[in-house]
Amino acid sequence: LVKKVANEVGMGEVTLRDALVALRRDPSYDPRDDLLGVPGPVLLSVDDAAATGAASAGRVPTLAELEEGMELQGTITNVVDFGAFVDLGIGASGLWHISKWPRGGERAQLTMVGARATFTVTSVEIQDLRAKKARISLELPLSK
Repeated sequence: LVKKVANEVGMGEVTLRDALVALRRDPSYDPRDDLLGVPGPVLLSVDDAAATGAASAGRVPTLAELEEGMELQGTITNVVDFGAFVDLGIGASGLWHISKWPRGGERAQLTMVGARATFTVTSVEIQDLRAKKARISLELPLSK
């Protein structure tokens, strides 16, 4: 059947099979996750003692627990003209605005897709908790 359909639409059998597999995937699937080849983010520390749940358990907080001042390990998933989107492992990405990027040689290594770094949450504006939609602003932590 696949061979017959492939001939009718003018494409290769392998291509059609790949397309069918892609159509069966979960709509939230992002193929860039496979390309990065890095494990999910890990909570490193929490500056704000009020965030007790995730911090004391040593785990990544949920979006509802996310607060300004938290430091999280993140992975750059996309770089655009105005900054970089960072996967924090909470179901919503944060934005590391270009104005907050370091200057000099370190910048090139930190602003590549797949790069990992520790980020400080500078603001959180939850738009829809159920859909995990939020505006999360990030910056690199100040040297201690």
